[in-house]
Amino acid sequence: MQRLGIRILLSAGLIASGKASAADLEIAVRELPWAIVDRPYAPPPLEVLDPGKCPVGGVGFAMISGSLPPGVRLTRAGYLTGVPTKIGSFWFAVRAANGCSKATRWMELKVTGAPILQISTDRVRFIADDGPIRPQTVRVSASWPSLEYQAFVRTGKEWLKAVPRRGATAKPGDALDADVVELTVDPKGLKAGFYRGEVVVSAWSALDAPVIRVEFVVGRGEAGAATASPSDNPTSTSRHASSKSENLTRGLRLRAMPDPFFAPATQ
Repeated sequence: MQRLGIRILLSAGLIASGKASAADLEIAVRELPWAIVDRPYAPPPLEVLDPGKCPVGGVGFAMISGSLPPGVRLTRAGYLTGVPTKIGSFWFAVRAANGCSKATRWMELKVTGAPILQISTDRVRFIADDGPIRPQTVRVSASWPSLEYQAFVRTGKEWLKAVPRRGATAKPGDALDADVVELTVDPKGLKAGFYRGEVVVSAWSALDAPVIRVEFVVGRGEAGAATASPSDNPTSTSRHASSKSENLTRGLRLRAMPDPFFAPATQ
């Protein structure tokens, strides 16, 4: 079954009757997290701005118009709970009331697909020579706006760091369409060689968790970077130089041997 999710958007319009007073309620405007179909949906409860001057009871919630998706209900305490089972856009009106006043707000509840995380690149390389090592960034976007995500280092924790700028994907109206993860490396304490690390980008309810593969070359200048050989474990440049010297000596020996197919003809 295709994974689906819901997003609850609160409209800005507030329907209220009567003259405002110190005991008036107001339903707070905010966005609720999305939920995945066939999984329990339990976002934080709806909130109200209550001066607390009403001597009669607490605040209760009720849906007075419209409809919720099948499988979702609103409790008197303001919780939306259940499992959505149908795709679509559902409008409903919620009334909050205490013994002194009441307020009503229309809300839109959308049933959509589950989020898909995307990264701008899955491979990043750093080279440590005599100059400074500048941070690099990877863009993170998703099919859901305002999706909170994490970036954690799975391998290479000794020298690699990954820090999200906001920790959430772009929301509607943002100037940028993606967030970024800043990657930094520190060669302190590392021997010359080639290092690999991995950064996993994940979010609750996301269909997958993209992986950023980070390569770190530690050596002297471009020569050290060019001669470093990729491997799961760091490779010493001196070991590589020794191997290169052995290969060169072996080649000279082969060239010094007479070739039977090109031997000089005898008179």
